[in-house]
Amino acid sequence: MKQKALRVEKYEENYKSMRQALTYLRKRAKISQVVLAERLKTEQSHISRIEKGVRRVDFVELLMYLKSLDSNIDEMIELMDSPKTFTK
Repeated sequence: MKQKALRVEKYEENYKSMRQALTYLRKRAKISQVVLAERLKTEQSHISRIEKGVRRVDFVELLMYLKSLDSNIDEMIELMDSPKTFTK
């Protein structure tokens, strides 16, 4: 069981960067969590849990999230590779 916990921790920084990128893209688009939730046909609390790191996102959900923000996986990866973007 300890080995599994180590594998999860290994990706925690990457997951944090992904959450920051998603939040950045939403705010850059000037879209509230409520509006994004409406676009994704879900609840605002769902978006909040994703951005806070309480809930993880699967790949298909991630693609829909990005599409709703007029973004794509390449842009998100670029943002993740440039963490200084989030401090602007």
